[in-house]
Parts: sequence; C-alpha cells; structure tokens
Amino acid sequence: MVSATATRAPRQMPVAQQLRRTAELDALRLLRPLTAAEQAEADNLADRAYQRQWRARQREYGAMIAARMASQAHRAMPRTSGGAA
Repeated sequence: MVSATATRAPRQMPVAQQLRRTAELDALRLLRPLTAAEQAEADNLADRAYQRQWRARQREYGAMIAARMASQAHRAMPRTSGGAA
C-alpha cells in the first residue's frame, strides 16, 4: 500500500525536477485524464512556477527602482549657493 506522503511531491523539489515532473504530467494529460492526485500535483507545480515568476518580477522591479533612485540621488541633494542669505 502506498502512503499519502509517498505520492506527494516533496516540499523542496529542485526547479529542474519540478519542470521535468510538469512535463511528465502534461504528457500523461494527453494520453488520459489525470487522477485527482495527479491533478492536485499539477496544480501545485503550476502554482510554484507562478510564484517563482512573480518573485523574479518583484526582484527586477525592485532593482529597477533602486537604480532609478540612485541615478536621481544627486538631483535630490540640496544645492548650496555658498553665500549667506
């Protein structure tokens, strides 16, 4: 008998293995309908892929904002005229 934990994907599955497993499930889907467990695994893998993409986009956006702020930092500094008012 196969336990539920044996059929469930490990929490820290490497990305390459996730991509490989997604391809396997896609191939199975072409042959026959997925079982409920397989569909749940496919949904989980799709969610992980989405989250990876979202986090990458957030990092890119953060880097873009940091670069923009750094390039504009010299403009934001107050200029001194050298003379007293």
